[in-house]
Parts: sequence; C-alpha cells; structure tokens
Amino acid sequence: MFRFAGFAGALALIFTLVAPAPAQTTRYDIMDNQGFAAPMVAYTVEVPQGWATSGQVLWAKPCSGNDNFELVFQAIAPDGRTGFRIMPGHQVIWLDMQVAGLAPDMAQMMRAQMAAERNKMQTQFRGSNCHVAQVTGTRQLFDKLILAHRPADARILQSERNQPMLQSYASVFQADQPGMKTFYDAATVRLGYGLNGQPVEEVVLFSWYMFQLEPLEPGFGTFSQQAVVDSIRTAWVAPERRAADDAMLEAIIGSMKVNPDWNAKVNAFLQKQSSERQAANAQTAAERERQRQIDEARRDAQHQQFIDMIRQ
Repeated sequence: MFRFAGFAGALALIFTLVAPAPAQTTRYDIMDNQGFAAPMVAYTVEVPQGWATSGQVLWAKPCSGNDNFELVFQAIAPDGRTGFRIMPGHQVIWLDMQVAGLAPDMAQMMRAQMAAERNKMQTQFRGSNCHVAQVTGTRQLFDKLILAHRPADARILQSERNQPMLQSYASVFQADQPGMKTFYDAATVRLGYGLNGQPVEEVVLFSWYMFQLEPLEPGFGTFSQQAVVDSIRTAWVAPERRAADDAMLEAIIGSMKVNPDWNAKVNAFLQKQSSERQAANAQTAAERERQRQIDEARRDAQHQQFIDMIRQ
C-alpha cells in the first residue's frame, strides 16, 4: 500500500520521493496569499488532467495545530476512489483541578471555576481545529479526528508505529521534569470502507505530542494538558487497481516542489520569531527569578516575625 515519504518538520513539509510526473498533467500552483506583502507561489505540483485539485498556504486561520502557517492541499481522481490530502493539525486542551484535602464546599467551588473555564474555551474554539477534552491516547484522538469523518463502515485494517517520526520526537523532547510530563506517538494506519458502493483503502499518517502539567503536591493543584496533532496526511486507492494508483500518487507527490524564494522568506520569518521567543523566554526567566527572591525574602520575614512573636 502507498505510503507518504518521511516527515521532516512541523513547519516545512519536504517530500523525498523522486518520481517522474505522470503523463498528461497540469501544473498546479499552491499559493500563499496571506504570509507576505504580495501573493507568492509556495509549492508547485503536477496533477493528472481531470483531477479535482485545490490547495493554499494559510496563515490567517482559526486555531489549529500550528501557530504559523498550514499547508492545505488535495488532489482527487474523477471517480473519487484515488487521491490524497494534506490537512491542518489540531490542538486538544484540558484544564482541571485536583482538590484532595479541601473542604467540600471549597472543592465544589474550584471545580465549578474550572468547568466554567472549559466552557469558555469551547465557545472560543467553536468552528476551529482546537478542542477541549482530556486526552487518553492515540486511539481516542484517531477515532475523534479521523474515523468520525469517514463512512460508517470504516474499519482499521492495519496499524503500525511510525518509527522515523517517533525518533524525530525523541530527539526533540527532553526527559520528564517534576510537575511536567511529555507524551508522543506516531502511527501509520490503513483503513477500509465503501465509497459510492465501491471499496476504498486509505493510509493515514497520524502523529501527536502532549505536555501534561501535574500538581507538585499529589492530589492538590492544577492539572492541564496541551496536545498537538501534527498536519494529517492521507492517501487512498481503489484496491483492484492498487499498483496503478500507487504509482500515480507517488508520481504526483514526487512532483511537488517548494519555491526557493518563498522558502527563504519563511526561513527568515522563523529565525526572527525564534530570536524574539528566546529573548522573551530569557526575560520571563529573569522575572521568575526576581519573583522567587521576593517570595523567599517575604517567607524569611514572616518566619522571623513568627519567631519574634513566640519570644515575646
């Protein structure tokens, strides 16, 4: 079954397949109309004549899995049984309060405050790719974000972990720290279902990571999750013409090329953004240290006052 080439970053999609463009193709320009002063071609791709094709680079968008831009693209054969899509990612956020040891009325009040905050976020995220839910694992996310949008007879035929993506995550995320845990997973999932009365098999590349903040004092404090589902890539074929469909899809994706001028502008933007974030992080760290010193001095003063009171 066809599989996409390796994933080389959350912001820059690089297709490593090398294949000739299929015969009788049309060049399609994937435009960036939002990111810079004037519209630019971001990618070009050769698609068979007669295929339904659409795509763009989105910067101004509702909440999604990427704070910067999203590449959205699809190419679908005339009968709908062959094609591929690149879809925006998602964020899943959860806030809660652990209240062990509190008086029942205080615990109820704090839980109500958290529930109100979650309701506020649900209203804010309506119509976007951001969601409010407690994440329990890959299957929960896959069922909600993928299977729920497939025909009712959709079933998982095969699932295996995506080792290159897992290795990429492992190289980025550090070991867990007190009060914060990191989770991640990546899978290649093959689905089967009927489309217009005919069978279709689809491969989905699905990967996600999550930061989970836990109370330092067990049972009491804020519990939160922020999960990011990376850009979702999926391809499907008609099983009876699998070899021809696979070759066609590989040729199309192999023909996708990034515009060097656009790529240079994106890299310059990302470098500037990284420098600004590093400066902001340094300032935040300095402010935290100043606050720590203030808190420590206040605690020392309070402790001394308590000692003086005892001595009187």
